Amino acid sequence: MDEMKTVKRCLVLGLGKPYDFIPDGETKSITGCKMFYIGTDDINKSSVDDESGAIGYIPQKVTMESAFYETTKNVPLPCLADITFAIKLETSGAKVRVAGVDFVQPSKK
Repeated sequence: MDEMKTVKRCLVLGLGKPYDFIPDGETKSITGCKMFYIGTDDINKSSVDDESGAIGYIPQKVTMESAFYETTKNVPLPCLADITFAIKLETSGAKVRVAGVDFVQPSKK
């Protein structure tokens, strides 16, 4: 099935250190790093999640390739970014992945 893409302005809060490990009983290595962000759709609106009871903005996290850490480690975080999310509908459900991150550098005064 086709992928749908959507771009969202987000505040990237930080990156976790890259990891590389082999789970018990497996032979394939798992690598990556975690990126933490919050959406900025309406940051001034009070946010309450009635289902979970969360109040405020709880950061989301997504797994990125380890190379993303190396290309991003010199970006001053937190920083605004336009994140492209790719959504693919499969028989098992919707799969969401980050297809791209374009950091929005503040203008120099």
